[in-house]
Amino acid sequence: MSLLYVIVAFVFFASILIARKAKKKTMNLPPGPPKLPIIGNLHQLGSQPHRSLTKLSEKYGPLMSLKFGKVSTVVASTPETVKDVLKTFDVDCCSRPYLTYPARITYGLNDIAFSPYSNYWREVRKVAVVELFTGKRVQYFRRSREEEVASFVDFVKQSASSENLVNFNQKLMKLSGSVTCRVGFGINLKGSKLENTYEEVIQGTMEVLGSFAAADYFPVIGQLIDRITGLHSKCEKVFKAMDAFFDQSIKYHLEDESIKDDIIALLLKMEREETGHGEFQFTRNHTKGILLDILIGGIDTSAHTVTWVMTHLIANPRVMKKVQAEVREVIKNKDNIIEEDIEQLEYLKMVIREHYT
Repeated sequence: MSLLYVIVAFVFFASILIARKAKKKTMNLPPGPPKLPIIGNLHQLGSQPHRSLTKLSEKYGPLMSLKFGKVSTVVASTPETVKDVLKTFDVDCCSRPYLTYPARITYGLNDIAFSPYSNYWREVRKVAVVELFTGKRVQYFRRSREEEVASFVDFVKQSASSENLVNFNQKLMKLSGSVTCRVGFGINLKGSKLENTYEEVIQGTMEVLGSFAAADYFPVIGQLIDRITGLHSKCEKVFKAMDAFFDQSIKYHLEDESIKDDIIALLLKMEREETGHGEFQFTRNHTKGILLDILIGGIDTSAHTVTWVMTHLIANPRVMKKVQAEVREVIKNKDNIIEEDIEQLEYLKMVIREHYT
């Protein structure tokens, strides 16, 4: 009987080794560091993953394979390998993986930013370029933008004569939120369901989207880990807050049929079209998913860009003086900068571009 157990155990482990070897051969993965059972290479990332990956690439090459839990990953570390991934083999590499909490927040990946590469993504991206973000539509909301910016400038002037400290990033978040709500949703941030919680909700959403989710790497037990850490409850909280705001905005448009030119009105029109778009029918979840992209992208990105540009200018007085001189030369005796003036601020535009490099 003991011999039988030995034979069965031998066959079992031999089968596992053969299966792993066959799988690795089929996937034809590049070289990489040894992997631990269950966690793979997660223990090698550390608190600064970009530096850890750089150090690993020096040993295993510009194209290496890692495993994070159940997820096999290929890391490109040089301009040549990145070009191969993003350009030469872009169709094979351009899709996005399924991520548990982004999928929840984006109504089942029915947005643009997190949607996998598919016919839906191509169609909705085309709609965004042709219908949602056209030059004509941008100009249509120019007055709304200028009113919000003028209000912000007045606040800055008043604060300059006060001794009280100002949380500049917080105020920029409010400015971005006000502009985005008026342009994208047709309502004022003041009086909306996000008026008192928008900063918390936006920050919470960004934290959820950028957090390590155990559910994405460890089947079954990962969901339990996320519940213990609070990630699951945080995701549900921000999702419900966002959803209530979207429902409020959509209800406002449905009750007022005179609103025809903003983004929600266009998305609702697409919902009503019986022909659909390509192989999919546009639904309310698609509308909300795209609105989420607009809200998060419009508020967080704009506010943080201005904050960091101002931070760099304060740290570089020479550059600050050149920017100030250019602005004064362009606006001269005018009270405010208008959008046409921005085209003449070449040095300022280069400073902003440098923020992204």
